[in-house]
Amino acid sequence: MVVSQRRFSLLNRKHKEKWIIPLRYITDKAEKKTVVVKKKGAVIPGSSAWIKFNYEQHGFYRVQYDDVLLESLGKLLCQKKLSSLDGAGIENDLYSLMISLQYPL
Repeated sequence: MVVSQRRFSLLNRKHKEKWIIPLRYITDKAEKKTVVVKKKGAVIPGSSAWIKFNYEQHGFYRVQYDDVLLESLGKLLCQKKLSSLDGAGIENDLYSLMISLQYPL
């Protein structure tokens, strides 16, 4: 899996800055890992049925999941396989994304 970064702006402003981001995640195999995202992106090694970024909400970044992964994470939350803290993080990321899409430049 390849991850990429771009600066999140609630008002959808464009920025070119890139940061070094420690991206913490957990997979369906209960692997808890951190990969460092430098410049534009990084490769997450291996494969898994699902992956939850910003595991336990330690990072100061937003995550935008694709539809398939988001649906998988929703099911895991209903089955109580992810914590309520991670559920709140997913919901907060979705809310912020929706707000930012309301104010295009």
